[in-house]
Amino acid sequence: MTIPTGTIALETLRLGWDSMLAGMVLGIFNTCWRMRITMAALFGICDGGAAVLGHTLLQRTFDLPDMVTPILFVALVGLAFRGRRGWLWLSPLLFSIDNFFSIAPPAHAPMLVCSSALLAWSGLCVGRLLRQIGTAAFIGSSHADDGGASRGTEHA
Repeated sequence: MTIPTGTIALETLRLGWDSMLAGMVLGIFNTCWRMRITMAALFGICDGGAAVLGHTLLQRTFDLPDMVTPILFVALVGLAFRGRRGWLWLSPLLFSIDNFFSIAPPAHAPMLVCSSALLAWSGLCVGRLLRQIGTAAFIGSSHADDGGASRGTEHA
């Protein structure tokens, strides 16, 4: 069976969009650029590997309910807010579950790896930007609340 090129591109986007959304959330926690690069690479490797493994092991006998992965991700983020950020490194593995149950042929794995890593990287960068904007807004509002006293503008 030959699959048109447009379908491959749509398939990679369909299987990689969750990496971008997860990256947006994870970008808030990952402050170091090395961690963001590592996390994006993990998303790509896990997604591509899961697609190959799923095609090899499964014959599409069953599927995973759609809401399982987001619910588990919310639990991981909840653990991160409680100070256990190490659990966030399971996110790429968690979000590769949909690729495991997909019917993507192994020949598409390199495209899945690249697209998922790039989408995760873009999400991680957007999340980092949102963190910086939020921090700047919070700092700016705290200075506005004290009437500028913390900046040394108030004289005795």
